[in-house]
Amino acid sequence: MYSAQLAEFFYFLPPAFMYTDGIIALEEGRLTDAETIALFQQLIDEGIVWKMQGSYGRTASDLIERGLCMLGPVGHLDYYGNYVPSRHEVRPGTKGSPEYCQEQGSLQDAF
Repeated sequence: MYSAQLAEFFYFLPPAFMYTDGIIALEEGRLTDAETIALFQQLIDEGIVWKMQGSYGRTASDLIERGLCMLGPVGHLDYYGNYVPSRHEVRPGTKGSPEYCQEQGSLQDAF
């Protein structure tokens, strides 16, 4: 494949493909708590986590509940067609909002 064709191929890959290394590292236990939280925030922001295997969605929900992650910048539909709101669609200070993360979030005892 020529480099221009290769670049075009990767440009059109779905976002999940770009997170493969992070997910593999997570599954192999090679990520720190901070790296795990950062990976999940990216997956939440892209909406990918809501269409993945159930344990990923449950972990994302737990991180949001604990204030370690916030909802994504836009709303998404999950695998079952349920709407997951954006961080801008929830009240400030409620779960999933940036304010809630500032109040609650702490890496101490994260996992």
